[in-house]
Amino acid sequence: MTLLTKTYKMTQTFHRSFSTITLFVFVALMAGCGGSSGPKTYRVEGTVTHNGSPVEGASVSFVPTDGSGSSAGGRTDASGKYTLMTSFGAVGASPGTYNVTLSKKEAVRTGKKIPSSDENGQEVMVDETVAKETLPKDYSSAQSTPLKDITVEAKSPNTFDFDLK
Repeated sequence: MTLLTKTYKMTQTFHRSFSTITLFVFVALMAGCGGSSGPKTYRVEGTVTHNGSPVEGASVSFVPTDGSGSSAGGRTDASGKYTLMTSFGAVGASPGTYNVTLSKKEAVRTGKKIPSSDENGQEVMVDETVAKETLPKDYSSAQSTPLKDITVEAKSPNTFDFDLK
């Protein structure tokens, strides 16, 4: 092996090692920056019922009343329980005042047939379906919801149970 070949191999090894170390340092620094990816949040949970029965699969949204800040949302489980998450992936919501919307939609057949394509690309006629709100309509809009000025405090957990009539 010539001196030139040895020098070339040493240079290649150095560059690979330097690149690996640089990548490691960069990843470590970025991991350290991940802790503050948004405002401080506090756990928000509760239960949604309709006429006393748990509501499964409802969307729960907390919308800031002042129009600033981040909304938070969740979905109810089989027992009607929910836990909020923010749009940036944190559990809970920021302290503040919110209007709460609740919505649960189900697909309902209209009785009409509409054209569609099957798995082979052939045109077929299928039943038309539309999404129908199954909860009282007023709860599905931040403007019309009766659940106004709900305050999330700087404590955990904040528990809000909603029984719709």
